[in-house]
Amino acid sequence: MEEIYRLANQFRNAIDEAQVAGEFINDTIFSGFPTGCCGFASDLLAEFLREKGIETYDVSGQYGSGWDAQSHAWLLLMADQKTIIDITGDQFRDKPELLYYNKSVYVGAVDAFHRLFIINYCDMHKIGDGMQRRMDDLYRRIAKYIR
Repeated sequence: MEEIYRLANQFRNAIDEAQVAGEFINDTIFSGFPTGCCGFASDLLAEFLREKGIETYDVSGQYGSGWDAQSHAWLLLMADQKTIIDITGDQFRDKPELLYYNKSVYVGAVDAFHRLFIINYCDMHKIGDGMQRRMDDLYRRIAKYIR
């Protein structure tokens, strides 16, 4: 578990450094990282972990319904199917209904925050063909800052 946390933290730090360096200025989604980036960030993290021999599932959930609905995405460790890996939870730090969740990196069992979401998708990590080029570009931008 410590190794997974170290790797997730390493990847999140690389995203933060890439953002400060201006890597995402022209990117309509990642320019506001972590807000609205959970799906893409999870996909990129899944690829990074896969390269290290760690397989994950993509998970997507929804809190609420209608106009007030809030979606969120994270990873689930395939080995035990219980460990959550989330590197964008801090996008909800200003939302009382989502417990003012402020963890930029979370690795662990389902907590009160993740329990709020009704899971609508959980499957093997894969990137759609139409997104592959964009994801490869983002991954290259981030990888320069992995230490």
